[in-house]
Amino acid sequence: QFSGLGDPDLGDLSKEDAEAAMAVISRRNDTSIDEAEAETDEETRYYGSKYWKPTVRPPRPIIQATIADLRGKLDKIYEETQPRNTRTEAYPENSNGTTAILLLTDLHFGNRTNQFNTQIASERIKGIPTKLAPFLPRDLEEIIVCLGGDIVEGEEIYATQQYNLEVTLIYQIDAAVEAIWSMLINLQSTTGVKLRIVTSPGNHGRMSKTAHESTNWDNVVYSHIGVLLKMHNSGMLSGHINYNDFVSFPIRDKVGLMNHWGVKHLGTPSTQKRAAGWNHIFNSDILVHGHYHKFSVETIFGKPVVANGSLVGADDLATRMGECDPPRQVFFFCKNNQPFYGFSFLEW
Repeated sequence: QFSGLGDPDLGDLSKEDAEAAMAVISRRNDTSIDEAEAETDEETRYYGSKYWKPTVRPPRPIIQATIADLRGKLDKIYEETQPRNTRTEAYPENSNGTTAILLLTDLHFGNRTNQFNTQIASERIKGIPTKLAPFLPRDLEEIIVCLGGDIVEGEEIYATQQYNLEVTLIYQIDAAVEAIWSMLINLQSTTGVKLRIVTSPGNHGRMSKTAHESTNWDNVVYSHIGVLLKMHNSGMLSGHINYNDFVSFPIRDKVGLMNHWGVKHLGTPSTQKRAAGWNHIFNSDILVHGHYHKFSVETIFGKPVVANGSLVGADDLATRMGECDPPRQVFFFCKNNQPFYGFSFLEW
């Protein structure tokens, strides 16, 4: 009867002491909360540290009412904070048009190698509308531009980074915002279709290991783009400016999920479990990510997992990892009631 704990073990007490202890517990079961509070000191003095001391009180009507109220409030909070089901169609089911998805990650504005710098990064981003045009279908209705992190190179991400920086952070942000915004405007004007921007930050944007996860320089870039979207206000450009690590978003009759880190490959049970778990949690049909600077397309339970390349291409890090992918950025397509298709990349 004692809150599910069973009878206390009073074997070490004399018969008289055991009867006295049980009497106190019995009185607590029969007294009000205030009276039980008043007996706390008495019980402490009686049991001391040598004997068993009750630490859980039987539920009272007023406590039960409070618990029920709290449970109701917690249930409401739980309902409101569940992952948002984004399985809302951007187009009617009978639409036969196509959505193109362009994944831009690991742009690393501010990084400097023998074959890469800020000017080259800007030129490559601004040239995307021209490079992408030959691959776009005639029934194109929308382009989703996914900005998936490591937009800027950042500072103090690793010990010797200062020797690989061309410009400081503020100029990295300036160059990235200017190039990306110019590309978005030109891509919309040349295609004549709606553009939707989706964002999530990467590791190179983090300000410190102790700062909040959303305190990220990539998010500063996204915030600037969000302001420009509001000022542009044409109806042809819209954005889901997200500052969290994961973002899910509708792709016609399907749901996409973006996270910068993703999984390096699906060759181990742990990476398979992670990818499948994310798809289950977010009710998503495809996972896209960057971080590893290597293009790949794999599947888990029939759902694609797409890894992006980088805008930088080969550098010291890639050499140490034994990778030598040229600069690549992924694109693919989606139609209602059909699987994702046309996975390819722009290459410089």
